[in-house]
Amino acid sequence: MLERLGEAIGRFRRRNQAVQIELLSAMPAELERRLLQNQLQLAIGYFSGSQTALDYRPLFAERQRLYCGRQHPLFDRETPSAADLQACDRVVHPYRFIAADEPWQGGSSSARCEQVEGSLAFILSGAHLGYLPEHIAQPWVERGGLRALPGKWDFTVQFRLANHRGHPASEAQKAFADDLLDAFGE
Repeated sequence: MLERLGEAIGRFRRRNQAVQIELLSAMPAELERRLLQNQLQLAIGYFSGSQTALDYRPLFAERQRLYCGRQHPLFDRETPSAADLQACDRVVHPYRFIAADEPWQGGSSSARCEQVEGSLAFILSGAHLGYLPEHIAQPWVERGGLRALPGKWDFTVQFRLANHRGHPASEAQKAFADDLLDAFGE
């Protein structure tokens, strides 16, 4: 994702746009709130799509897999059962509309995190199972620190480009949105 975002920014800058770009990381609900309050012009996220004042355009899909760390009891288990998973502590994400799509709805949780980096730390501890984007986990898998649990636990999250439909887009905003859509292949 970062590579494609960088590509979009590069395309936009080659247009010689005299605008300032600010990147921020926030929960989807916060990004939607800022769009609604005209504090942002564009946002990328995995939104619920429930804000009728916002337009949402598909940008890219991201595969989420269920992982455990090297110290976790399931790390060396070939094919853990649903009962094995149910007995484990998991990392909970506050995004209810995403969590509803998660194939594994584990019982207990003593870990909650809004950011992928925090989820990664919980999972690497060996004390928790949790979902991570496959591309984020891959370097840790290659080093032997993480393992994706086999089975029917994967799911896909659709990222969207959002903007406020009631606020007319500037030429720069339209150009940057086009560059984002081009960079992500839409």
